[in-house]
Amino acid sequence: MADMVTVTQASFISQDTPGSTHGSAMTISVDPANPLTKGLLQTPIFTSEGGTIPDGSTITSATLDLVVTTGTSSNNVMDLHRVITPWAEDTVTWNSFNSGGVAGTDYDATAEDGQVPSGGTTTFNVTSLVQEWSNGTANRGVIIISRNVPTAGDGVLWDSDDTTTASNRPVFNINYTAVPEPSQFLLMGLVAGVVVSFKVWKKRRQA
Repeated sequence: MADMVTVTQASFISQDTPGSTHGSAMTISVDPANPLTKGLLQTPIFTSEGGTIPDGSTITSATLDLVVTTGTSSNNVMDLHRVITPWAEDTVTWNSFNSGGVAGTDYDATAEDGQVPSGGTTTFNVTSLVQEWSNGTANRGVIIISRNVPTAGDGVLWDSDDTTTASNRPVFNINYTAVPEPSQFLLMGLVAGVVVSFKVWKKRRQA
């Protein structure tokens, strides 16, 4: 099965404006300096959190797709990490996110994937991460951080969930195999029982 889950919370935090929120911005800024910014994205995916995909599903593939804004790209690697600390787009700031976030405390130190945005759509592989969420790990979204030291043109802007072009909003594209509900297991058991009973009856009739 396949599902396209549009991101409902997207923001960025900026060292230059440490007390400001950017949850209503039309773009997500990620830059290594001048100003140093980091992007945050989160959305319900599984049924226990208000999403559409059954908890416990096997994730065969999952990507997070972000559209680079017109005329803006980067020659720097952008790393995507799992977020550990709860946050909300309307309130998160550089200060509230532990002064930009601490690896191992606010987000996983090891990146899930790294990509160089070169225009068009940036696609991050998040298969393992989404499987963790399916297995019960708290889904607190992801943070995207510029990997390298600053050079000219290293920053990038992606369209956020607030862009007026709906087709450009960030999305998780997920392929999965759903785990049958308990009622389905019961139905399968009843059907199997009927089949076995019919075969036994048929053999007795033929004896």
